[in-house]
Amino acid sequence: MGFITLVLTSAEAATDKRIVGFCSRLLEISAKIEKRLTDRETKLEERRTERLEKLEAWREKRDLRREENQARWDENREEQFKKLEERAGTDSQKQALAAFKEAVNAAVVARRTAVETAKETFRQGIDQLIISRKAAIDNAIAIYKDAIRAAFTKAQADCEAGVEAKTIRETLRTNLKAAQEQFQNSRQEIEGIGQSVKELAETRRAAVAKAHEDFKAAVEKARDDLKAAWKTND
Repeated sequence: MGFITLVLTSAEAATDKRIVGFCSRLLEISAKIEKRLTDRETKLEERRTERLEKLEAWREKRDLRREENQARWDENREEQFKKLEERAGTDSQKQALAAFKEAVNAAVVARRTAVETAKETFRQGIDQLIISRKAAIDNAIAIYKDAIRAAFTKAQADCEAGVEAKTIRETLRTNLKAAQEQFQNSRQEIEGIGQSVKELAETRRAAVAKAHEDFKAAVEKARDDLKAAWKTND
């Protein structure tokens, strides 16, 4: 980042001591503002890193819990299959049970695939929002910094041109205020991504709900088919 430089000739300084007094502090003022902005950017990046690390840890925890639940469900399902196998006495019943197991396992795979797809779609959407938000904020900061530098460049030019000190100060204050307001307006627009997150969450919820409904329907049909086959072969 380049700091604003100020060069006043002895002739210019002699024309208006008030201008010299104010203009001689421009470099110091601009340097302080630059440092404050740099410090804020550093803290912003630290917060970003911290949030991303927490998000990744939360995702890993959720994935581990899901895998543990799936393993437990698989074990329980196999136990239920074994109990049914003990009851299957005839070849027809065994064939019907095999068809039942195949249908249930297919339903399990279909549900898990749908849920996994919904999860990944949601996560990718959130990641894209994070990337877009970061880019938008970084762009707003860059525009803000450019506006501040332009304000001080204008003040420097006015100093060198011998403009009245009061006018220079008022112009600088006005330009800095405009830069600040523009930045705040940009941030407010950027912060409004909550609706997008809600839409992604709703899409995921609907997809997961449908996956469970389809699974339930498939298992009920498989169970009804098994009961009908076994009843016929009693």
